[in-house]
Amino acid sequence: LDQMQKGNIDIRHPIMEAGCGGGRNTVYFMRMKAEVYGIDQNSEAIEAIRQLAQHLGYPHLDRFSVRSIYQTSFPDAFFGTVICNAVLHFCPDKTYFDKAVRECWRILQPEGILFIRTASLEGMEGKVKPIRDKQGWYALPDGTERFLVDTKELVALSEQLEGSLYQPLRSVLLHEMRSMCTWWLQKRP
Repeated sequence: LDQMQKGNIDIRHPIMEAGCGGGRNTVYFMRMKAEVYGIDQNSEAIEAIRQLAQHLGYPHLDRFSVRSIYQTSFPDAFFGTVICNAVLHFCPDKTYFDKAVRECWRILQPEGILFIRTASLEGMEGKVKPIRDKQGWYALPDGTERFLVDTKELVALSEQLEGSLYQPLRSVLLHEMRSMCTWWLQKRP
């Protein structure tokens, strides 16, 4: 909501929320009558977002579907914004993380914005424990287990994708619990 109010999300172009759940973020775009799509692997979440859309009078229930973030079947360069909020820290490993990011990048239009918010190692060094046999997964002090990104790797991936940081990488440390990184990447024309 904060980023929409700042004008960082252009609702004149189609928007995708990858891992939309029940519509926590998508609801704002539906209310603004934006061309918004949502995918999630959980069929119950898709049913919930369709019910929400119907309640709001949003007529495009077919835009919300059960799909994998790793292979969406949307055309190349279809969306002006792709949002992936608090989803990628559930990727099985770095290979899947990269695959998800590259798929979001593939469906993003030139000059489009990719917004990813995910758990990170930033500020958590020495407070998390690697989980054996699960590449990139850590046990966190809050009792959860997640795939954690390294911000240096995000910068390197930005360069590989030939994207530009739309805003500086930001990490928010939830004291003694976890760190969440926000990664805004713009596709070059």
